[in-house]
Amino acid sequence: MSIYLSNAVGNIVESLKLLPYEDSRNASVWKCLIEDLADAGVFQDDLGYVIEGQIQNYIETLDDEEKFLVWKETESGIDDSGEIDHDLIESIEIDLQTELFLEILDYASEAAKMEKK
Repeated sequence: MSIYLSNAVGNIVESLKLLPYEDSRNASVWKCLIEDLADAGVFQDDLGYVIEGQIQNYIETLDDEEKFLVWKETESGIDDSGEIDHDLIESIEIDLQTELFLEILDYASEAAKMEKK
């Protein structure tokens, strides 16, 4: 994972660690996600919605250039050799939401494997 993408994933994961999960008295969204993945290999749908919301909140904090830089490090953006096209930012945001969700799930899956050991 490259620097911009790694920072984005790290920031979102940190926000999930601080966000209490409403279906759990004391656990964070991140802790519940890890536990679900460690126990069953899947997670509850509502956790997915919360993660999507945190990703959206994070993306909204970025300016167009930052979105483009993060997106360029994703699988969907890596082959783009062009410069930022402000007309395509909405499309980039959609790609970025999907790519960040997948990166966070990969990271969570690895954390769940470590928890199982």
